[in-house]
Amino acid sequence: MKIVADRGIPFVRQFFADLGNLVLADGRAIDARLLRDADILVTRTVTQIGEQLLRGSRVRFVATPTSGADHVDLDYLAKNGIGFAHARGCNARSVAEYVVSALCALAESGGPALPGRRAGVIGCGAVGSMVAHFLEALGIVCLRNDPPLREAGIPGDYRELPELHDVDILTLHVPLTDAGPHPTHGLLGPSLLSALKPDVVIINTSRGGVVAEPAFCRFLDRNRRASAVLDVWNGEPGIDPEMHARAKIGTPHIAGYSADARLRGTQTVSRAIRARLGRDPDEASVPTLPPPAVAAIPIAPGMGEMEAVQMAVLAGYDVRSDAAQLRRIGGLDEGERAAYFTALREGYPMRREFPAHTVSVPPHMTSCSDRLAALGFSVTIDG
Repeated sequence: MKIVADRGIPFVRQFFADLGNLVLADGRAIDARLLRDADILVTRTVTQIGEQLLRGSRVRFVATPTSGADHVDLDYLAKNGIGFAHARGCNARSVAEYVVSALCALAESGGPALPGRRAGVIGCGAVGSMVAHFLEALGIVCLRNDPPLREAGIPGDYRELPELHDVDILTLHVPLTDAGPHPTHGLLGPSLLSALKPDVVIINTSRGGVVAEPAFCRFLDRNRRASAVLDVWNGEPGIDPEMHARAKIGTPHIAGYSADARLRGTQTVSRAIRARLGRDPDEASVPTLPPPAVAAIPIAPGMGEMEAVQMAVLAGYDVRSDAAQLRRIGGLDEGERAAYFTALREGYPMRREFPAHTVSVPPHMTSCSDRLAALGFSVTIDG
């Protein structure tokens, strides 16, 4: 059995080498010729999966260790009896931590205090629901918008988009779709932007195409107190430097790239493939991730509650370090930008999630302990 896999998938050899002849390739170089005699394809979002790629091949199963699947023509797979698996929600915690880190960074640099602010969360699947849970742990009031979930009868207090006009924070967690009753392509466009507050914080960690970038640029030019936190961009990896220059925090599509999330993604599709082959889904040995660079985070007795929470969050993951790396793209020639963006993603350092960190908290800071525990930190009482 031949398995073609994207060499950029974390732990790809550990999870798939024992299943057959494993052929590794650059995800952007996987083509119909390579797949002609393949049985299984495992790849990431950089590979567009559909008829053009699979026609004439003997591929009977496709897996992608990613939360999203908008790079896959699911109708084509279903019509041709090709099995499919992806790792829905594997990066939910990683993205939620990114959002929290960005808000703490903005607050630390002079932005308004977080408790009591109002956030609109557009898209409340695995990622958006965890983002809302984390924001509420910080004392932020969340208004949820998700028409598909509402129409499916999923319980929740869902709001219409016009009801989000006065939020302080707007964060996007939707798939990129052009069809259906609720297309998201260009969702953040002139109509929605015109209704927002002039000092709103807008965070996009979904897909670049969800934002109408020309309209968004005009909005940011008119509203200099607004802040954009962008992890995804139109035209990746060849992103628009003008759009990047307007972002308060801009990163190279790594919000969901924690080491824990990437391990979960690969393990999830490994289990699906093994089940498909009639093997024990849990037979693969799961690699042990290294400890974080800063595993122990002490809270000083004299710190204020939110000061301590923000310090712990940024000690666990400071999004500004990733933003600093991408900032260099503005000085590159057009032909160099895409390669640099790709290199930042491919060479992304090991980043552990909050549960890998232990925060020691003074005994009188009960509320701080509760907030940190809700974010997933391991909390110990010091003294």
